[in-house]
Formats: sequence, structure tokens, C-alpha cells
Amino acid sequence: AERRFRSLEMKLQTDSEFRKMYLDFMSEYHALGHMVEWSDPDWSSPHNVLPHHGVFKAHSSTPKLRTVFDASCKTSSGLSLNDVLMTGPKFQNNICDILINFRLHNVFFCTDIRHMFRAIKVHPNDQRFQLILWRNLPSQTISTYKLTTVTYGMSSSPYLAIRTLRQLAEDEGHKFPRAAEVLQHQSYVGDIISGGSSVEEALELQNQLIQLLKLGGFELRKWISNSPQLLQGLPQDHCEIPVFLQQSENPHFSI
Repeated sequence: AERRFRSLEMKLQTDSEFRKMYLDFMSEYHALGHMVEWSDPDWSSPHNVLPHHGVFKAHSSTPKLRTVFDASCKTSSGLSLNDVLMTGPKFQNNICDILINFRLHNVFFCTDIRHMFRAIKVHPNDQRFQLILWRNLPSQTISTYKLTTVTYGMSSSPYLAIRTLRQLAEDEGHKFPRAAEVLQHQSYVGDIISGGSSVEEALELQNQLIQLLKLGGFELRKWISNSPQLLQGLPQDHCEIPVFLQQSENPHFSI
């Protein structure tokens, strides 16, 4: 992990734009409490250090770089963390069923759960298995940090995230029954694809989803709809497309 980190640092020093995006990502990670310094490490206890690297997201309206943590990297035991993790059953809904149902709506919308993995805490006893090395400047001492949330790059993360959403629907769904149904059956990992037969029905579902997800500490972003009315009540930065389009404009978006 240390060799990989020093190699990453060399790349950061030769590419100023990449360095800025990487530092911004890690600074946000730290500011949000998604990584905390392991100030008194006990290296004699079981632990695991994850290498990390940057992945660019093409055609994204959100920051274009995401740091991915490599849980498939072999350790001194000859096994990686992903080799020994229990991944859980596959909970993803069938994407074909979701898209067929999506085409039945007169008024449709798509939305994305912001930082879905990172909105879910990992038990403190397990955080020592997702350690990383980091420093902002090569002149600083390399520090060890614990990742405190469900983490990109780990084989168990999709199950943990979807299982958490299903538990939220079970626990709070009686308050927002339509949203609970959609969350369980019309979502694909962090994307929700649904709608209604009328603007009023779609607006009610939209509000239910926002309120239900808020109870779990989740926020919905990247809203897309064929109805401007569904977007007008949202903050502009929560929308994937401008709320007001000129008639000459003909935007296309992938679902």
C-alpha cells in the first residue's frame, strides 16, 4: 500500500489538474468525517490498508474524479480484503423490469442518491479493515486514516447499500407507502426511475421520496423529468438539466 501511495504521489506531482481534483476529493472526504486519522494505531491487531487511485467520470455533472479504494489488492497473506469479505446476496432489481415500467408513465423522473455509499456508516470495530495512507504534501509525514463509511471498491458495498435502503423502506415506509414501494422495486443501486400518470401524482411521489430518504440521511440529486413542474420546486443544483429550456433546445439524457 505504501509503494502504491508513493507512486500515486509521483503522478500527482506531474499533473497539476489531477492533483487539484484529487486533493479536493480527499479534503471533502475528510471534512465530511468520511475519513478520520487513526491517531493511536495498534498495528498488532488485525487490520488492512487499502491502496487508492483516481477514476475519471466522463460526461458527469458532478466532480469528474472519484477516489476508488482497491480492496482487491493482495496483502502479505496472499489474499485481498475482497477475497475474504462476505458479499451478501444480489439485491439489485432487474434493470429490464425497471425500464419497462418506466415507459408506462406519462410523467417520468429519474434521480440519484447523492453519495449513497458514503451516507452509510461502518461499525467502528470494522473501520480498521479499511485504512488508507494519505498526506497533502510530500514534505509531511504519511498518516493513516480510517474510512468510516461504506467504501467504493469493496465487494460487499453494493449489498450493504441496497440492504440499508430496504431497511429504511421497511422501518419508515408506513409514513410514505408509495415511496417505499418505488425505493424497493423501481431503483437500481443509487438510481431511482419512476413517475406517475399525471403531474400531480408524480409530484406527490417525488415529495414522498425526498422525505423518506431524508429520514435515512440520504439526499436526492441529479433530477431529470419530462415535466418542468417537477423540477421548478427543486434547488437548481439538484437538477441534472436546466429547469427552463428554450423551445429550440432538444436535450438528450441517458437513463
